[in-house]
Amino acid sequence: MKNRLICGDCVEVMRKMEAESVALIYADPPHFSQNEYRGETGWQKNSRLFFSDKWHWDKTSEESFKRILSSDSSQTKTALTALSTLYGDSSELAYSVFIAERLTEMYRILDSQGSLFLHLGVGVSHIGKILLESVFGFKNLRNVIIWHKSGGGRSRRSFSHKYDVIFWVSKTGKWRFNADSIRVPYKESSGYAKSGITAKSGKCYKPHPKGAIPDDVWYIPMVNPLSNERVGYPTQKPETLVERIILAASNEGDVLLDPFCGSGTSLVTASRLKRYFIGIDISKDAIETSARRLKEVLPSVEFEIEGYKKAPLHRTRLGGDKVKIRVFSRKSCPNCEIAKKTVEQFIQSHNLQNLVKVEMHDLDTVNGLAEGAYWDVMSVPTLIVMRGNNVLARWDGIVPKEEAIEKVFEQQ
Repeated sequence: MKNRLICGDCVEVMRKMEAESVALIYADPPHFSQNEYRGETGWQKNSRLFFSDKWHWDKTSEESFKRILSSDSSQTKTALTALSTLYGDSSELAYSVFIAERLTEMYRILDSQGSLFLHLGVGVSHIGKILLESVFGFKNLRNVIIWHKSGGGRSRRSFSHKYDVIFWVSKTGKWRFNADSIRVPYKESSGYAKSGITAKSGKCYKPHPKGAIPDDVWYIPMVNPLSNERVGYPTQKPETLVERIILAASNEGDVLLDPFCGSGTSLVTASRLKRYFIGIDISKDAIETSARRLKEVLPSVEFEIEGYKKAPLHRTRLGGDKVKIRVFSRKSCPNCEIAKKTVEQFIQSHNLQNLVKVEMHDLDTVNGLAEGAYWDVMSVPTLIVMRGNNVLARWDGIVPKEEAIEKVFEQQ
């Protein structure tokens, strides 16, 4: 099994996937905010556009609507017809069609004990529930989870909006649930936290040594703007949130699908928990962010990128004196291996093997120490990019991001 990161429309990608091929889907589609998300926070008006969450009824929506009405899923047709009667040819119906078409494919590719966690904003949670029940069946709704996302601003004209809704549905009446993997300490006020609880019948219920199973209201903070976890992508979800879902509803070696992978939170978390992943996003920025995050946080994890190619560097500018990258390291330096891999991946991804020479200098050897002295290397890892005798860039004691190296080459 290979980890995959795919740039494309998730419904088109899922249609090509085998039936019953994934164990868990975490889907966090656009929330119908009718906003454009720019910059790291999403609200920086003059910054780069990451993605648009604006909806309107158009020809694409109409064609998808007709396609669903001509399908065999009578319950989904009934649900969409009802929503059409309620909303007419509106932005709300366009969003409903978008979700319905993708839920149908999610159901098909889940295995017989698989689960979908659909993460929605409050404003469209009613649409999500109607469509989920039409595709998965009313009896397969396992939980409606409230994520209380403390943090952010406060309203002065109403109660502050601080929660999202996560619907958990299973494909069938049998599903994975690893209770012991997600237990939390008992609250101090709980009888279980002391000596247990005795029922009227006289039976004593002792506390579980690993704690309690969480209820369906999750108090998990948003990603703090100053957190090391933040990667500069708007609407980023915390790893703690997705970790609970993955631990609860999948096993090691299972495949997680995230059809709206965004910043790559679920992909990093799945890899850390020894699951495979398939991440899909239509945004090239999302694919770049997820790929970069995986390489930086989990450099040993291998994955393939499909449907997306970076614009090639201007190769003719690299002619003449050969460009050289010197990497200084020590065996005791954990970041040195990351630095080496970053350089190797950069060279391979841009097919620069014949244009750029990489020299590795181990400061634990006599030759490496001599080179380090010549170049005044005081900390590791140190990376030096050169053309002929000219130093183009240098990083001392840090691992540069791949795009930082790329900028140096773009200027040549």
